[in-house]
Amino acid sequence: MYIMALLGMEFFANRVRFNSENDDLVSDIPRAFQDGVVMHAPRENFDNIFIGLTTVFIVLIGEDWNQVMYNHARAFAESGNTGVIIFFVSIMIIGNIMLLSLFTAILLQNFEDGGPDEDAAKEGECAETCGPTDAASQKKGLSQRLFSKAGLLAF
Repeated sequence: MYIMALLGMEFFANRVRFNSENDDLVSDIPRAFQDGVVMHAPRENFDNIFIGLTTVFIVLIGEDWNQVMYNHARAFAESGNTGVIIFFVSIMIIGNIMLLSLFTAILLQNFEDGGPDEDAAKEGECAETCGPTDAASQKKGLSQRLFSKAGLLAF
């Protein structure tokens, strides 16, 4: 996300402005500034890193990302907006693949950790190999581990 926000800042920072009176795209920003035109940036822009990260996050989750892409593509319509479209589609594809991989890794990690049944089996193995222990202390140790894994306090 950070790299895409930095790329967006490099390509689009302070280049996408709209006329505040009629919401038309301002193509020549320095001239409009000299003429006294009141301009505003769209809400999703790459003018600084914080708003850039928010814009990349909006594109990643798919919340009206096509409107964000359209606003930025309109600013580059004269020079060809193919690069803008490639940039936003690549954020969408690469970002969603990375999020899917992260989710899958977390899910697989939870399956590998096992549950309380594996802990009881390990404790049973230890009881056979570690020496004699009484059943009450074994039961107390198991309940304390189960409560600590659940985030609860055992009394």
